[in-house]
Amino acid sequence: MDYNNQTPVFSTSYFPCIAYLSLINKHDEVLIETQESFKKQTHRNRTYILSANGVLPLIVPIKRFKDVSLPISQTEICYQTPWQTNHLRAIASAYGKSTYFEYYYYEIEKILKKEHRYLIDLNQEITMLLLQKMKIPTKITPTSSYEKIAENDYRDTFDKKHLFADFTSKPYFQCFEHKFGFQNNLSALDLLFNMGVESKNYL
Repeated sequence: MDYNNQTPVFSTSYFPCIAYLSLINKHDEVLIETQESFKKQTHRNRTYILSANGVLPLIVPIKRFKDVSLPISQTEICYQTPWQTNHLRAIASAYGKSTYFEYYYYEIEKILKKEHRYLIDLNQEITMLLLQKMKIPTKITPTSSYEKIAENDYRDTFDKKHLFADFTSKPYFQCFEHKFGFQNNLSALDLLFNMGVESKNYL
């Protein structure tokens, strides 16, 4: 059984939001769910950045299968559209003038240009990069079985339908804040490009 003691369990996330990393930062070890069924319209395959036109969702397209009960570890990415190019273009446009863009963009570009077969592998590589750059030492462990009930269950905490109501981002500089005001709990990309090495202290 994976859920020993009170180890928190998180779902996988595409460029996770600030609240996600803030919670991870509070623990020595967390579990990443690999055996749940894929859930549509959640942070598992989408993130939100602040662009010149406002908050912009970036969504990784997923292959559709008749067997919807497949675990997320077998959820495959669809490459019929140039979503990688579109995401990289959107990220560069949104953060190209940010203080730390040159420090991090090219490593992110390298990850996105790979054709990962499975969503969970893409998300894992992204999450590990963010933890490394933000100097978060938390151990990340994938689950090997699914439990319906976990003591510290954050698998659905960060979805739009399940807003993390207790988390409000302390304001920091955002590139388009002058147009839209401060935007709460965006992708950790927003924090990384704008705060850089100070991201860990912020969290």
